[in-house]
Amino acid sequence: MALTKVVDGGTNFTGSTSAMVAISRSTSTSTVTSIDFDNLSTDFDTFYVTYFFKPATDGHGVRFRFLDSSGTAISSSNAYQYYYDAEGSIGGNSNGNTLLHIAGGVGNANYEGHSGYFYIQNRNYVADSTNKRAPSIMGGYTHVNTSGNGNHGFHSGHLTPTGQQAIRGFSVFDSGAAGVGHHDMMLYGVRLPS
Repeated sequence: MALTKVVDGGTNFTGSTSAMVAISRSTSTSTVTSIDFDNLSTDFDTFYVTYFFKPATDGHGVRFRFLDSSGTAISSSNAYQYYYDAEGSIGGNSNGNTLLHIAGGVGNANYEGHSGYFYIQNRNYVADSTNKRAPSIMGGYTHVNTSGNGNHGFHSGHLTPTGQQAIRGFSVFDSGAAGVGHHDMMLYGVRLPS
């Protein structure tokens, strides 16, 4: 069977708009407590984030919280439900926690660290949105652990039915108090189809 080569016949893309809009970037080689994106535009209900993250302390994991309508991290007990895996094995899951686990055991030596992406959905959620899911996150990652071995996985989570509320941003941080040593995080808004 012969292969068929499809060639664009001169399609005109003038005036077309991208489905993703670059909004903001946070990058630092100095240690920070957390990476926060606050006052997310209400023009988008879905956001896409790509990032690199290296903990200041070897072996710490990646954590996530939504920011409430005042910009304060949502951290009440039983506010979140989450799941994450590593290499096809469950890394952790919870039906009631104060935060979301994205990954654990990230190395911080040369050539180590954590890279990933996630989608944030339902930015414009309000408490009386009974026919809509509460704010949620899901994505994937690849990183090198403290033994120099690669780990790869998926993560997802959301505010619980009892913890659901409006959000205006999010915070990413490490699992210990030492902070994030290096990071580069890019935020995009996802346009709704017309």
